[in-house]
Amino acid sequence: MKEVIWKCYKNTNYLISNTGEVYSKKTNKILVQQVNMHGYNQLTLYLDGNKVNCRVHRLVAEVFIGESELQVNHIDGDKTNNNLDNLEYVTAAQNQQHAVASKLVPIGSLRPFAKLTEEDVCYIKLLMLDGLNDQEISEKVNTVVATISKIRHGKRWNHVMPDVVLPDRSRGTCSNSRGK
Repeated sequence: MKEVIWKCYKNTNYLISNTGEVYSKKTNKILVQQVNMHGYNQLTLYLDGNKVNCRVHRLVAEVFIGESELQVNHIDGDKTNNNLDNLEYVTAAQNQQHAVASKLVPIGSLRPFAKLTEEDVCYIKLLMLDGLNDQEISEKVNTVVATISKIRHGKRWNHVMPDVVLPDRSRGTCSNSRGK
């Protein structure tokens, strides 16, 4: 069984444990946490006379790892597992990559309002490789030119055929978005 370690939070009356619990020295109780609308454990602390909503994973990271401007990542993907050994500081990009790799965030056709499938995007990318311009592809697959352009420039659907290098421009592509 893991040893529970308690540390004081920023010279306050609150103790934070390495297992994600918060204790009030004032009330002599472990505080009740609630899951917020984003799925994180949260509670209200009184800091310098003000009520402050605090996410528990952030408290644990700050007390045991140190303060940082970086984001706190839950290594196992469970937003309610606030054990110290499950938390790490990462950049926003790393946090997003972890969420996608862990299938915590839907991508592609799994997104709620996706209008294309992975098969559609394969077809679109093949048409790009064949030299068709965004307008021609748009008409063939019945979607807007902006979507085709975002696929071409790697802003959408990067997980489909990720190793294929798409031409930046194709025949018939003009120098600006108005065709001039």
